[in-house]
Amino acid sequence: MAIACCGSGEVVLLPLPPTCLGDPVDPEYPHLVVTPDDVQQLLALGHEVRSFEVKGPGDLDDKAYCARVARAAIALGNLRDGGLICVGIDDTRMVDMLPGLSATQLSGWSDFDNVNDALARYADPPVAFHLYPIRLVNGIDVVAIEVAEFEDIPHLCRRDYPGILQKGMTYVRPRGKPRAYESSSAEPAWLGST
Repeated sequence: MAIACCGSGEVVLLPLPPTCLGDPVDPEYPHLVVTPDDVQQLLALGHEVRSFEVKGPGDLDDKAYCARVARAAIALGNLRDGGLICVGIDDTRMVDMLPGLSATQLSGWSDFDNVNDALARYADPPVAFHLYPIRLVNGIDVVAIEVAEFEDIPHLCRRDYPGILQKGMTYVRPRGKPRAYESSSAEPAWLGST
């Protein structure tokens, strides 16, 4: 991921060109596309941006917490070029890069199959993503979830979670927090009629 600033002042994550994918960006993490430096630069902003969201620490087996992460993943998956979720950082402590994940939380959120199952319960089609367990410069551990843009049809919510998710809704992340728009078909209302 590369970080860019648009003329409007908006910070966005841009995918690296294919020629950069094999180039080591961070000598400690040469195999990663999303590096600790990428995450730290975004956290240093002190606020979320359209393509970057933080979620405080939580357990993978906490259903309400997973529903919140799934909502963010669905919204970012419906965004052009997708986005990044940093699991383990409170939105009020972004610059401090705190508090981080416990060893148990890190283990849970680093297990691709279990995270995939947790997110797939709520998204149709399932969200495509990569996981990056990362140790930040202050020694705390987080997991970066890089969510890809949908391939053919936008992601819809496939099941309810009271107060967080509603079946049949499409979540998007406009210039602000994610919002829900009702959709009765695979083409959400926010795409407009053809």
